[in-house]
Amino acid sequence: MYAKIYILFLLMFISGCLVMNVDAAEDYPLEFVGQTAQSVFQSVAYSTDGKYVACSSPEMVCLYDVSTGRLIRSFQGFGVFGASSLFFHPKKKLLIGAGQINSFSSAVIIWELETGNTVKVINCETIIGISLSPEGDLIAIATSRAEKGIVIYDSNTGNRVKELQRERLLNVEEEIQEGSAGYRHVSFSHDGKMLAAGGDYLRIWNIKDNKEIFKRRMALRCFVWVTFDLN
Repeated sequence: MYAKIYILFLLMFISGCLVMNVDAAEDYPLEFVGQTAQSVFQSVAYSTDGKYVACSSPEMVCLYDVSTGRLIRSFQGFGVFGASSLFFHPKKKLLIGAGQINSFSSAVIIWELETGNTVKVINCETIIGISLSPEGDLIAIATSRAEKGIVIYDSNTGNRVKELQRERLLNVEEEIQEGSAGYRHVSFSHDGKMLAAGGDYLRIWNIKDNKEIFKRRMALRCFVWVTFDLN
């Protein structure tokens, strides 16, 4: 008996999303269609139990049943901008969205899955990269201001709990150049003890003591995606 493996396709520029079950007995994909003909899905997330798919469009965030493709409910808060990132909380029945809420600011919005009600709104500067810790208790955000490093929030309280700063350089010219280099993606390690950030530089911090433990500069192009090996 083949294990059911789902592959999620985000079709950017068309109003739909496909979920395909890679199993010889079930080779027909499900299609989740946006709420309007102009819907463009910007972000997609799969629930940890494999039952739900959340899709973000400029109008709203929608939650679908994977087995039937049925729309369960929608979530509001980002207006015409839509959520650029979505996460299912690994331990609680919560959906987390991040993105612009207006022309000047961004936010992380946390909703109840069962009701669609807003639990918490965390206002912050323009979000460039975001990652949810394995336990779901911490949210790491790389903002548009590189000198602020990586800001980490408590997802339960919405409070800012720490900032991970890069090591300062003695050479003034190098310090100015490196200080202007931003981040484009952040990622927690699978045990939640480290955080990596990619941009013009790849950096890794030990979260407990806020210590930068690794740094490497990309010679020709930036790190746009970083993640940790499962091992």
